[in-house]
Amino acid sequence: MSATPQVTLVVSGQPYLPRDGDRFIYDSRNGTLFVHNAEDDDVYFRVGDHLVSRHAVGQNLSKQAAREVVDGLLKAWTVAGALSEVEGSFPSLFTFLLTV
Repeated sequence: MSATPQVTLVVSGQPYLPRDGDRFIYDSRNGTLFVHNAEDDDVYFRVGDHLVSRHAVGQNLSKQAAREVVDGLLKAWTVAGALSEVEGSFPSLFTFLLTV
């Protein structure tokens, strides 16, 4: 049995913790989550030994379930803050703004 790989964030090759103004965007069409940070840097997920721009979290999640996924990641990263839903550009995208 293998353990689930730890998921972390990386910007410019360095570990990254989410900050005030970062947006977590869930795409319900393909079940992925991506991060758009306030500085407009490229944010990647490190999953095990792999860097990916989008992290698969499950297809067709409700807004509430997607928010719970983001909350769970923030807790794992020990990032305190509040998430608010903001209007996305497409109906299939759920966007959550982090306020620290």
